[in-house]
Amino acid sequence: MCIQKFICVFICGISLVSCNKGKPLPVPEMTTSFVKNSDTNLSGSVFFIGPELDSVNMEIIAACDCCASDLAFPNDSSFLYVERCMGGDVYVKGNYLIFGNVLFLHTDNKIVSSEYEISPDTDLTPKYEVIQQKGTYHAYLISNLKGKEVISFTKDDFAEYGMPTQISISSFLEEFRKEKVLREFLSD
Repeated sequence: MCIQKFICVFICGISLVSCNKGKPLPVPEMTTSFVKNSDTNLSGSVFFIGPELDSVNMEIIAACDCCASDLAFPNDSSFLYVERCMGGDVYVKGNYLIFGNVLFLHTDNKIVSSEYEISPDTDLTPKYEVIQQKGTYHAYLISNLKGKEVISFTKDDFAEYGMPTQISISSFLEEFRKEKVLREFLSD
């Protein structure tokens, strides 16, 4: 989109200069301050996501089943989102882009769901299922609260907040290296 605008302005500028018959034409300088201020670098970070933000203690509260998640950024363009549940987890991956103070996530068409059969005579080995779905877009607001980076997503009655953790990206990815299904999911 930005390249298209640049090309359009460039072509218009050339046509104006050529119509000017050699006289210099002043071209106003265009700046976009909201893009210049985008120095957020999420590469290598892992965020803990939950439905509540305790702004006094600066921590995420996720005191229910299936309301805690992790959002990791292994590099400058891809993300991994893991929804944590007691009965199993959901793994989502895709690409991201930061534009100003907005983080755009675009999910892939494939997700992985794990399920634990919890019974006295069953071990806790998860069963995995690969699910095809339509890719979606999500927009998180990036903000700074009391000197800490916070991301937030709201839609209708749903809200979730995230803060960076001390977990390294290599530690986070260990979970994906243990299971063949998750290794294949990660490498696709």
